[in-house]
Amino acid sequence: MQFTGFHRPAVVAAALSLTCIPAVGHSAVLGAETITFDGLISGVPFFNYDSNDPDSITDVVFSTVDPFGFNTAGPGPDQLYINEPGLEGSTLINPDLRVDFLQGATGQIQFGFALIDEGSATFTAFNAANVPIGMQTIDGAYFALPGGGTSSFPENELVVPLAGTATYGLFDFDLSFSEGGRFIIDNFSFTPAGEDIIGGFQGALPDDPILPGEIVEGPNGVPEFNFDFPIDENGIGGIFPIFVDPVVAVGYDYDFTGGPNAASVIIPGALPNGDTEFDLLVPGFGTFTLTAGVSFDFTALDPLGIAEFSISGIDTSELLDPTDPTAFVTGLTYVAGGVSNLTMTPITTFVPSAGVPVPSILSLMVFGLFGLRGRLAAVTR
Repeated sequence: MQFTGFHRPAVVAAALSLTCIPAVGHSAVLGAETITFDGLISGVPFFNYDSNDPDSITDVVFSTVDPFGFNTAGPGPDQLYINEPGLEGSTLINPDLRVDFLQGATGQIQFGFALIDEGSATFTAFNAANVPIGMQTIDGAYFALPGGGTSSFPENELVVPLAGTATYGLFDFDLSFSEGGRFIIDNFSFTPAGEDIIGGFQGALPDDPILPGEIVEGPNGVPEFNFDFPIDENGIGGIFPIFVDPVVAVGYDYDFTGGPNAASVIIPGALPNGDTEFDLLVPGFGTFTLTAGVSFDFTALDPLGIAEFSISGIDTSELLDPTDPTAFVTGLTYVAGGVSNLTMTPITTFVPSAGVPVPSILSLMVFGLFGLRGRLAAVTR
């Protein structure tokens, strides 16, 4: 669903008193960096940003549990605070949007937003101890534009002073006359706390996955990769995916030998040579087709989630390198918080012409739904 589905509420606009502001739009913040979302890809559930530092590593992550991901199309040119493309999404989800500052953020957070209908935007910033250190709410309004006319849709700019270093923030867009709709943000300004990644974020990104704590020899000499890591029910690993990587493998059976069960699974996109269709085996329920980019909801089979599953059917022409530390990244979330005890046992095959084993499964990204299941029913089923 695109932002372009908006209709201009001319009657409502006429009934409102217009707010006039300077043509500059907003003040500059010393040392701040501004994210314009120009590189956002529609349909992807996260957007990564690399700060102005020399390491070429993602430093800010915007995430959603919306299975349709983000869009880029906005309300058109007649807006003061939105310059397409922006980051556009659904207001049906709680939280509607999350941002993680892997380097931390100080000073203040500032961004423009627009809504499909009258309503408000709230941003709450948290420190590493999950304590709120800044929160502001502001209503959308129809502004007089420098070139004449008024905003096509309610918009505004939200500025949130920070009482410390923020490590993440949550967005809540509330529409006055409907439960669900669309929002868009643009020109998101923040000041990094430094150039170093703050601890505790490993697993938040596919390029910085959790590595196995133990590799043991299983039956028939096949290695097993064991992971033990905490799950934040309200954050990374809970609402948002946590990524793990077995380092060396060609395919896996997934067994959750302790902790909460898996809630859903998704292969983020087509494999390098274009393979997009896979076989998902769920013991006791059968085999299903898993299409890259389409989430499979385990809770539709069992509300308590699934303790084991396998993915197979990767075309051998992919010849994915099992030594590539990013080739087999797996993103997981769960049906509850706690500590996950996950065992991944490789599935291998041999291609004589290539002379190397090749994978029969690849990347996963699992999204836990927890208490969001009911509220997400409209967009996940």
